[in-house]
Amino acid sequence: MTATTPPSAIHVQPTAEVTVWDPLVRLGHWALVVAFSIAFLSADDEGDPGQLHIWAGYAVAGIVAVRLLWGVIGSKYARFSSFAVGPAAAISYLRDLLNGRATRHLGHSPAGAVMVFALLASLTATVVTGLQTYGDAG
Repeated sequence: MTATTPPSAIHVQPTAEVTVWDPLVRLGHWALVVAFSIAFLSADDEGDPGQLHIWAGYAVAGIVAVRLLWGVIGSKYARFSSFAVGPAAAISYLRDLLNGRATRHLGHSPAGAVMVFALLASLTATVVTGLQTYGDAG
């Protein structure tokens, strides 16, 4: 008969904690959620955007501008250079993910990186078209 170690006697080493998203990135994510939601919910189908919609759009523009700047000069994981990959890497990662063998990444995975750039491009295009459409309404 073999002796077993009682669960209370098992010692588990704590894992190292790594802070990936700095406070500016965290605040920016939630500020973007709020500003975009306000802009979306205050949109008017009758052609008059309203001041709330316009100012929420300006807020989105400001948040995107700060994020683009922070992507160049910010903390290690906030920099685009830490997660910028080509489409082939993203496709390979998605294939590995479907096969259950995707590697883990601190920060964004290759597919997540593509999503970040697509989101920033879409938000920029939305702000630009809003300014073109309602530029004289503010």
